[in-house]
Amino acid sequence: MEIRQFAEIILYGKDLTREKLLHPGELTDDFPGQAVLTPSSPGRPSGLDFVSEYQTKKIFPNLNALEKEHERAVMLHFFANHELLAMELMALALLRFPDAPSAFRLGIARTIMEEQRHMTLYISRMNELGLEFGSISVNQFFWKCLSDMKSPLDYVVKMSMTFEQANLDFACFYREKMHKIGDKETASILDSVYEDEIGHVKHGVVWFEKWRDQSVSSWNFYCQNLQFPLSPARAKGVIFDSEARVKAGLDNVFIEQLSVYSASKGRPPNLYWFNPCCELEVQRGKKGFHPVKAIKELEEDCATLCQFLAAKDDIVLSPYKPSIEFLRSLQKVGYDLPQWHIVHGRSLKLKEFEQNLFGMAKPWGKSPESEHFFAPLATRIKAQNTISYDHEVMDELYSKSFTSYLNKKIYENFYDYRDFFSDPQHLHLISDITEVINIGRNILCDHEKFVVKLPFGSAGQNAKRFSSVEFSESEENWLKNNLFNNAVAIIEPWYKRCVDISAQIKVQKNQVIYMGETIFLTNDHGQYLGTCLGRKTNFLSQDELAFLYQKTNNTKPIAELLKEVSLFIGETLKEKGYEGPCGIDTFIYKDPFSKYGYRFKLVSEINPRYTMGRVALEISKRIVPGTPALWIHLRVKDVIKKYGAVSSFVTYIHDKFPAEVVCSPKPLLNNGVLFTNDPEFAKNTLTILFVGAGVLKTISESLAFLNLDLLLKNKGNIKT
Repeated sequence: MEIRQFAEIILYGKDLTREKLLHPGELTDDFPGQAVLTPSSPGRPSGLDFVSEYQTKKIFPNLNALEKEHERAVMLHFFANHELLAMELMALALLRFPDAPSAFRLGIARTIMEEQRHMTLYISRMNELGLEFGSISVNQFFWKCLSDMKSPLDYVVKMSMTFEQANLDFACFYREKMHKIGDKETASILDSVYEDEIGHVKHGVVWFEKWRDQSVSSWNFYCQNLQFPLSPARAKGVIFDSEARVKAGLDNVFIEQLSVYSASKGRPPNLYWFNPCCELEVQRGKKGFHPVKAIKELEEDCATLCQFLAAKDDIVLSPYKPSIEFLRSLQKVGYDLPQWHIVHGRSLKLKEFEQNLFGMAKPWGKSPESEHFFAPLATRIKAQNTISYDHEVMDELYSKSFTSYLNKKIYENFYDYRDFFSDPQHLHLISDITEVINIGRNILCDHEKFVVKLPFGSAGQNAKRFSSVEFSESEENWLKNNLFNNAVAIIEPWYKRCVDISAQIKVQKNQVIYMGETIFLTNDHGQYLGTCLGRKTNFLSQDELAFLYQKTNNTKPIAELLKEVSLFIGETLKEKGYEGPCGIDTFIYKDPFSKYGYRFKLVSEINPRYTMGRVALEISKRIVPGTPALWIHLRVKDVIKKYGAVSSFVTYIHDKFPAEVVCSPKPLLNNGVLFTNDPEFAKNTLTILFVGAGVLKTISESLAFLNLDLLLKNKGNIKT
């Protein structure tokens, strides 16, 4: 039979047995004919006509449901329809490209015959399990994606190297699943399909390499020739089978690049952008903020931390894409990888984005700068309110005066706990040096120091401590310049803090969600250094724990109250019109005037944005629950001073503390060390996760320059 005749029967035929499953015998390609136009849909037997995705009534069964025979039959129905679609699309390729090399066309025709065999096996097993082919509606997604193929190369890229490559993973995964539940018959079918699919992909790889521009790598050429809405993400399944890809002839670089690639398969991706200077951007009041060199380096080094906030379908906007080695280290311990888009400077260019639609804009914090940054994509972002910056709302929430307001409001609404709280009367709003002197003198009667906080700033920025009202020249200049420029600041005692806690909430239009809390570490200036993860008992002294869980007069323990107060703050933010993430910094401090020996400063800072505490919470989701861990931020210059080069430090860490995982069912970190930003690109800051009691006890000795003993002072012994 001529290849053309065979292809016409497969594409246009409406009878399953006599046409779609017709065996052509020996094939020839002497009369390929003229190219045909693509039909709106292939010929289909009754019951197998396409319906829209919204009309499809049955969804693919979840893994647990596959224990049931009927659900396995449904799974096979999906697989059989995929084989039928593949046959029809391959037949279309033969009819669309009659001038393609005969060897290429014969390879496709032979592949169709193998797909016929697969479909026959699926239908037979499906019938044994009590389901008829055609009893479930089918959609046209794959037909819509591939039927517009424009050349033989286009066919190879879309079919062989994308959808058939993904089948390597799916066939392998579901074969193993069938073995686990004891369905040897279905497992045997999938094993046969798996072996054939390696050959199908290999056929595509051979011709792809023949037609590829040899000056471009196979990976880059593949990406360049795969148009939206398809992406390399469609070439992967629920697992990643590297061995099958090697057998199919794909090169190692291609396989490595694909293994760490991520992109949306349908859901409009959210866009994440790290702008840690959002408070200072707000203070400036308009676009055009330019950070100093050190802050700019911090922005670049930590931009990729947004990957822990993003889902695997989302996009992280970053000045660089992390290295394959770094991404694989994260993937190995179970983190999902987002997709990356390289951004140079503080501007986006519309033409650089293939996606037609995005979900939300998610800057680290809203500001005039973030509004300007996302403006070029405004018409493509579904949630328009995530772009706009409401000056009236956000300027108030970022200001330290709002913190003062909240402290008083909490004190009034949680009056039964006043013995545990710092008195908000100790917090004052000031506008000139005279007020600083008068109020500061009173504070110094009971405290060693007082602090003046300017309206905008975070992590110890824009704040200054004083131990006397007899100011030095530099202190007086700081007060004059900043009080003049900022009008209103805060003055309060500088408390002897023992434990810093960061609570995280998510404020939505109709609800406030409590995300959790972590203990965080700061230096003497209140600047963030890292976060303790795991049980609080791993890091707190017995006295501190006793205070946290102290209960009198039928009140709740302070540890439980923190959630209530955080939700109360969230409701206040919601009333103000805010939606988004928020971090609430609190701390415990020693107080000789308290009968408990400690008090709680319930609101030290309100951060209506993402925070490192939120990132730490997300990072902790891939750690074995209860395992003590530290997420530390190091200065690159300290690492270089000790080890000579960052690469030497990385080698030492990997050799000394390799990451160990347990699976349940996804990998979880159990012990070892993991870099959480790419050391290869770090200029200012390295972020590292230390996991396990043994590791934490060892690092303070072998990595003395980290000063972990100092950081963890008064936190008791690290315990498992």
